[in-house]
Amino acid sequence: IIIIIIIIMAERTAMLSLYRSLLRLHSKCGLSPEMKELGNSYVKSEFREHKNVTQPNQIQQFVKEWQMYKQQMEQRQTASSKYGQNLPSDVELSEEQQNQLGKLREEARNIGTSSTTDKE
Repeated sequence: IIIIIIIIMAERTAMLSLYRSLLRLHSKCGLSPEMKELGNSYVKSEFREHKNVTQPNQIQQFVKEWQMYKQQMEQRQTASSKYGQNLPSDVELSEEQQNQLGKLREEARNIGTSSTTDKE
């Protein structure tokens, strides 16, 4: 019985650590405030709903999925440091790619202005 209690305590500690690291990642990976709040509320809800799960296979699957999500968010955090950089001058773009890039640039500029006009 003592061994079972120790295993349960270790699982809870690992789950709490995972939970906290997910919330920290939402702050660090460059999410908008709205997406950060959405992500945090979802994480909190899911962990709350699975708090009393006792089936080992369900716990393992739950932890596996959230660890995969954590890895994705960590990769996003690493990749986000590359966003906004200028393309190297030796990169040649087709006319279609240039048009797409122009549209993307325009959309990016409109993001800040559309959010203020939507609230009015």
